[in-house]
Amino acid sequence: MTTTVIAAVAVISAALMLVAHRRNRLTARCRDVLRPHAERYVIEKRWLEHWSRSPEEFETRWRQQLREHYRTHVPGRDRILVTPGDFERALNAEFAGLLNREIESWTFLDRASVSSAAFSRLVARCLKHLDWTVLPQGTDRREGAHLILENGRNRVAAHLHHAATEIECRAVQEVVAAARREACNVACIVTNGRIGGAVRTLAAAFEVRLLHCSQLDQIGAAAHGVAHAADPDLRLAA
Repeated sequence: MTTTVIAAVAVISAALMLVAHRRNRLTARCRDVLRPHAERYVIEKRWLEHWSRSPEEFETRWRQQLREHYRTHVPGRDRILVTPGDFERALNAEFAGLLNREIESWTFLDRASVSSAAFSRLVARCLKHLDWTVLPQGTDRREGAHLILENGRNRVAAHLHHAATEIECRAVQEVVAAARREACNVACIVTNGRIGGAVRTLAAAFEVRLLHCSQLDQIGAAAHGVAHAADPDLRLAA
């Protein structure tokens, strides 16, 4: 083997080692970036699996979500080294550290809704899966209800509250006014946080239901059961 060939092999080997080192560093950085989002993504995956009509539909939807996450977290300049397969393996590695926790006690709405608007969209989507007809209302809190829901003879005025702020007693009065205005037989407040004592007292006086977002299946008439956010067996993840 000539000196030229040896030198060429050495250069190629060094280049491959540099590429491998760079790829490993980028993959490690990808895991660092994904770590704060891992809880939300693993619950999102379970939520998709639960609501998909078939394993094939779940696989298609989850692949679409993975592509979106890949484009979000991997800059364009790094994609030549960090492939979608590398990204998925990095995400699964982060999932592995979560699976031993009590993920079943969380809800998709608790962890995936990062804003009031996102929370409202997710609640509406889940209610549609529960066979409610969702009539969107304005987002102005003075209107008293974020959603008007219909299911058979039930008509519900629902005030949706994201845990970023405390629920005010005014929310109870507003949703009651909305229920009367929209001819609803149920008024409720749905939150992914905790509900204070003053709001619970006022809600009881006006017969307003207080529900954690994990209790959406109980949003209907009394026959479905009414559970309040103060119930001792309610698992609050927020």
